[in-house]
Amino acid sequence: MDKKDLETIFEKSAIGITLVDKNGKFIDVNDKACEILKYSEPELLNKKFQDITHPEDLELDIFLANEVINGKRNGYSLVKRYITKTGKVVSTTLIVMAKRDEEGNFVHFISQIVPLVNGEVGVKYSRTDMGQPFSYKENTVSRFIEKNWKFLIILAAAANNAIADLVYKILEISP
Repeated sequence: MDKKDLETIFEKSAIGITLVDKNGKFIDVNDKACEILKYSEPELLNKKFQDITHPEDLELDIFLANEVINGKRNGYSLVKRYITKTGKVVSTTLIVMAKRDEEGNFVHFISQIVPLVNGEVGVKYSRTDMGQPFSYKENTVSRFIEKNWKFLIILAAAANNAIADLVYKILEISP
């Protein structure tokens, strides 16, 4: 996968993707993140994640982010609520991983924001026998996994193997 492929994934992703510095300031956001959070790109780039995180979710998010910065973990995921520009609360699954330099020093966060559909976390699917295609329940998470499973596995390797294992299990494939 070359740089242009990664840029296309960032720009055209079905989920929100943000790059966030160690202080929580957004340094890059894709269109889907703007759509989910109801802010324009310039507005988000002038904010910190702390500014738009639901107050009840902020302490845990900051704690986990600090563990990533300090090298105690490579990433984390949690169900997190954001407060949109319109004041509406939106529930998401947030998946965060660290980008580190060659020496292992923290550079920035790579965050994936997946809106929850009807409050559901995860993917519901069924598979028929005889190698027939998957029949997914129509929701954002399942469509994203179906279209981007290779990319998810690559990103998950940077965070932890649990996400990759989930994708392998869902798609019934081997690593």
